Amino acid sequence: MKSREGIKVVNLAVNLPGPFAAQQLTRMGAEVIKVEPPSGDPMETCFPDWYCHMVAGHTVRRLDLKSEEGKEHLMELLSTADLLLAATRPSAMQRLGLAPETLQPKFPRLCQVMIKRGKYEH
Repeated sequence: MKSREGIKVVNLAVNLPGPFAAQQLTRMGAEVIKVEPPSGDPMETCFPDWYCHMVAGHTVRRLDLKSEEGKEHLMELLSTADLLLAATRPSAMQRLGLAPETLQPKFPRLCQVMIKRGKYEH
């Protein structure tokens, strides 16, 4: 596999598709920061062993993205990130102020991948 050392990924995706993609990037050498809601990733409760496997090597942060403090912390993470990985509905990303068209002017070098219905969009 080609190395992705020096690449920083912020992963907002919970459940399986996002963490699986992020784990592949970790295996290639990327630094992954997984941002979970305050309640955590549902996969951690339902499938704890699988969850541990999916987040191995990641830094896990729990942030309330509906709060100003949580959004500010996320913006700090994105300011040095190369890739944002998310699997949230576009309308929810819009409400959080995280829609691609909102983030692109703030972080022009940030690549954004939005997973929806089994398709990758960037």
